[in-house]
Amino acid sequence: MKRILLIISAVFLCSCGEKEVVQWSALSDLDNLSISVENAAFEHDHKMQKELLNEAKATIEKVSKTIPTNANNPEQVKVLLKDLRSLITDIDKLETLDHDELDGLSKSIHPIVAKLMETAGVPHVHVGINDGHDPSTCTDPTHNH
Repeated sequence: MKRILLIISAVFLCSCGEKEVVQWSALSDLDNLSISVENAAFEHDHKMQKELLNEAKATIEKVSKTIPTNANNPEQVKVLLKDLRSLITDIDKLETLDHDELDGLSKSIHPIVAKLMETAGVPHVHVGINDGHDPSTCTDPTHNH
């Protein structure tokens, strides 16, 4: 009996140190969308950027309303969400942005999303992220290989 209690205690103590993985589907959707927007910017596909940015606007609004209760660092998450929501103002002005401003806006979403995912405790792994570059030499801190 003592042996069983020791085993149960050991399992319990070992499991206490594990961090719970935070699931935030809207944020994961925005992460994938932000990669698409970023790729469109690198390809200078301004029409696609505008379409994706309009989709991103709706997704940003959804993310802002769906914070998981088990998110890590809730105060920092709120700050990053405020940064993310501030981009909506720029998205609302898409038709007035020149190409450089459009590219800058398109490239600004993913870094904020990546930091938000890291802060909240949401896994940040891109399927197919290795396409086009060598993960052993990649220095982008937002790419988890």
